[in-house]
Amino acid sequence: MTKEAREFLAKIYKDNNLTPDDVFTKTMKSKDGSSKTFTIVTRQGIDKVMKNLNINISYTVEAAAIDFCIVKARAWYRDIPDDVIESLGSSCPENSRVTYYAEMAEKRAKARSVLTLVGLYQYGVFGEDEAKDFER
Repeated sequence: MTKEAREFLAKIYKDNNLTPDDVFTKTMKSKDGSSKTFTIVTRQGIDKVMKNLNINISYTVEAAAIDFCIVKARAWYRDIPDDVIESLGSSCPENSRVTYYAEMAEKRAKARSVLTLVGLYQYGVFGEDEAKDFER
């Protein structure tokens, strides 16, 4: 993570009263043996940021069947309703250990839209619900 990214994350962390329970790092090895460290925000951390920054989200189910779901989230600041971020979240047997696909797709869409709206996604910060590998 770059210095700029660390400073921005520290500002978000402080401004939204995040704790070590809300943000963590995880190092994962790739198939070629190299490793990469990711910064992950928990669902609880996402909710704190939403509340503190007055973010609204609306959801639309884009597609669903017995074994998958795709949800679109539209996120915006309450006082800036024209600045809207849209993001998709999906869930299926290949990317989820749970079988409540709609709920998992909603969590993923929520995390992506909030992190994008506040500017963290551009620095490679992810939500813990976005991938099986991002669990603590």
